Amino acid sequence: MQRSVSEDILLNKKPIRQFPCKVVAFSSQYGSEDGSYSVRQLVGTGPSVYPRYGDFCEACVLRYYGPWWSQAPSAAPPIGTRPGSLPAGYCSEDFVEVEYSQPVRLQRIRVYETFVPGCLVAVFARSLAPEGADAEADLWHRVWRRPGPSKEPHASRVFEPPTDSCWPPVPPNRLVNRLRLEFNCCLAAYYTEIDTVELIGTAGIDSGDQEAAVQPLAEQVASLSLVDAAGPAGDSADPAASAGWFGRWPSELLSRLLGLLDLQSLLRLGQTCRLLNHFSADPLLYRSLSLRPYCLRLKDDHLLSLAERLTACRQLELSWCSGVGPATFCQLVNCRLDDGARVGRQLTALRLASCGFLDDTCLTAIAESCPALNELDLSGCNSARTTVLGFSALATGLRRLRRLNLYRCGIGLEQLLALIRANPDLRHVNLGACPVMTDFADGVVVELAACCRGLLSLDLWRSRGLGCLGVTALADGCPGLLELDIGWCTRVNSSTGCLAELAQKCRSLQKLFLTANRTIRDVDVEQIAKHCRDLRQLDILGSNQVSLEAVQFVLRSCPKLEMFDVSFCGQIKRASVECLKADYPHCSLQMSFQNQQ
Repeated sequence: MQRSVSEDILLNKKPIRQFPCKVVAFSSQYGSEDGSYSVRQLVGTGPSVYPRYGDFCEACVLRYYGPWWSQAPSAAPPIGTRPGSLPAGYCSEDFVEVEYSQPVRLQRIRVYETFVPGCLVAVFARSLAPEGADAEADLWHRVWRRPGPSKEPHASRVFEPPTDSCWPPVPPNRLVNRLRLEFNCCLAAYYTEIDTVELIGTAGIDSGDQEAAVQPLAEQVASLSLVDAAGPAGDSADPAASAGWFGRWPSELLSRLLGLLDLQSLLRLGQTCRLLNHFSADPLLYRSLSLRPYCLRLKDDHLLSLAERLTACRQLELSWCSGVGPATFCQLVNCRLDDGARVGRQLTALRLASCGFLDDTCLTAIAESCPALNELDLSGCNSARTTVLGFSALATGLRRLRRLNLYRCGIGLEQLLALIRANPDLRHVNLGACPVMTDFADGVVVELAACCRGLLSLDLWRSRGLGCLGVTALADGCPGLLELDIGWCTRVNSSTGCLAELAQKCRSLQKLFLTANRTIRDVDVEQIAKHCRDLRQLDILGSNQVSLEAVQFVLRSCPKLEMFDVSFCGQIKRASVECLKADYPHCSLQMSFQNQQ
């Protein structure tokens, strides 16, 4: 049992308060890599914003909020779509993992939320293996999971999840040095902001501390351990005889019942007897499989043990999984089935967002073994282990892509252009915060518009190299565009008429983000409203030249508008926005602010 802070004080063990020394991994961020609004803002010696409430660039801000992204044309259909395929209560959509300089015995965790709190849905802590043990014996413990929906106050707060119900329990001879926070930003009406995360605990281990009775790692992940349940020796001839009343069920009904279970429950049930082991191995139950909910526990042997069940798998998600080695991934996609085919050759969708194991051998294996892919997600794939060699292979082997996510991906210019040319049927492309777009965005977009004329959505968030040339090319080459995000593309100057031309030629636009474009004028906004009558989401944050009259014109002209962000537009006052909210209740008018108190 964990001692309280007061008990440790009595034992002359003063609690150590510390803040993150580095960010280990994350899924998304609003800011640039090391600038304002980035996850790096969590690192420091203490709060920099709290107790102030509002939108401050010194805080960590994630990329998404509200239901808007899941309702946009670019929204990817979920993987693992059969009823019950995800664990009960699992709703994580973003994560941040931070490390602390001194490992401690976990006592308290304090999350400083300074704007739109309430998106945090789970907290995990990593305990280090005892000295002399294998580093792979490090364990992740679920500290807290949000029990259900709740209404949070519009004020800064220090949220302190209870730490007395960790699962598995943290043994007394293990110290914690990492925390992982998982978020569901769909729960918030606007961007949630985190100032920092404090870890409180005591240093060192008592000499009398003994290892607590904790399940071995293999048992903790029994959900992913495929062991045949042999059952009693006398039952081997008739598996149904050892299955109790399950053995009397029609096979169709039993298959339907198992189809309602999440992966953990399904695999555990398959270990109870031969009959249920047989039915739980039905490949049709694994046609669409997401392993993201198990990312902290997934290891090489678990993934390989699933290979024989993936004979019918079409969609596979390994996002956030860093405990798997590149050799294991390659072995999986190259695994030969009974008919001689490979697992990878049947895949049509593969999501590998923020995977720590990706390297050139993985990219090459995808190119050679997954030719049928029409969706590939490599967002956050920017480690030094992915080079020109791996990305070049993708352009050689993949020619059927319709959906490509390269958000924050380290792909080079030539490899990106080659991938675009090899996949003219691309419909949805995300190049947000891609390093190559810092200098070569116009050239990439011109090539994209020329090769992929059926493009429906394009995310160019923070593509600083984008100028009017690229916007004009999109207007000419992709008239059916439904969604465009050119937020923080500061070289796009509306005085050239490029935005007006875009609105005139891409009249089907449903989502348009022009965040932080300081050149937008009333005439640009009015052209957008006049020609894009199906518009549902519009972001003109930071547009100081746009008047209240232009905003009203948009609201009158676009009856389908659901979200309109006018934050930090200098000519638009909060009182006016409140009046507009009453007049246009169908539209969520967003207006951020800073409260210095």
